[in-house]
Amino acid sequence: LPPAALAGASLVALAAAAGLLKSKSEARRLASSGGLYVNGARVAPEQKLRLEDLVGGRYALLRAGAREHRLLVLDETAATPAPKPN
Repeated sequence: LPPAALAGASLVALAAAAGLLKSKSEARRLASSGGLYVNGARVAPEQKLRLEDLVGGRYALLRAGAREHRLLVLDETAATPAPKPN
């Protein structure tokens, strides 16, 4: 997705979607206890991704605890997906 599409997305939801943690509730618990990070900074459970969080406008490093890492690489050329038909 383009970076602008992810601005305002929940970091808890992104951590779960990236496979860093098994569920959003697990990610929320970890953030509450201070163990979820974006680019080395602790994440609050209600924190959203900001464009300022993206390194080079494309990258964000998510970390759970000391050993689990996921690098989010955002594609500026990606089109926003079409909505699913009802």
